[in-house]
Amino acid sequence: MTRRCAALLLACLLHVQGAQAFFDPPWTTPASPLASEPVSVSIHGGGCDAIAERAGFPQVTQVGNAIRILEYGHHWDFQDFCIYDPATVTHRIGTFPPGEYTLTVDFIYDDGLPAPVVATIGVLTFTVSGQTAPASAVPSTTALGSSVLFMLIAAMALLLLRGRAVVLLPLAIARMPALPHAAEMAGDPAGAASSWSRRPPHASGHQ
Repeated sequence: MTRRCAALLLACLLHVQGAQAFFDPPWTTPASPLASEPVSVSIHGGGCDAIAERAGFPQVTQVGNAIRILEYGHHWDFQDFCIYDPATVTHRIGTFPPGEYTLTVDFIYDDGLPAPVVATIGVLTFTVSGQTAPASAVPSTTALGSSVLFMLIAAMALLLLRGRAVVLLPLAIARMPALPHAAEMAGDPAGAASSWSRRPPHASGHQ
């Protein structure tokens, strides 16, 4: 009986040692952040370890230039539970002023344990430079665009001038003085007599 228990215990220990639990060293992006750029941390893991979603996580805290991010996840010591495919998670930790910073990436899990366990995945440093991210340039008007704009403005001005001419021409014609009768201009006696005969007779005492 004792030998059988010892054999079972040895098998369990070998089984535990065969568990493939791993987390690669975390890294930050961008590698050399500027003062106006957000900094993120990426964690790659799998096998018996995995980062999982849970309300209230990740938790990011900062004291001076020391930053800590606490991730929640799963960790198993038995091979049968090591079902997690390798994957990478990325979380934003914030935007920082210029300076040297230390980032501690911690991992908390409570898979079947009476109390949660906190383990450190990695500690890394990064430097934020004093420069700011360049603003995106506003595209300027090209030479072709300027030519097209000028042609459109010229066409609109021409249409406005033509419309003004059409309106002013009848007004100018209406305001022109009346021309004298053609017969009067030629000195035609008949025309003059005809014009005269249409005048009303003057009152006279002759019969």
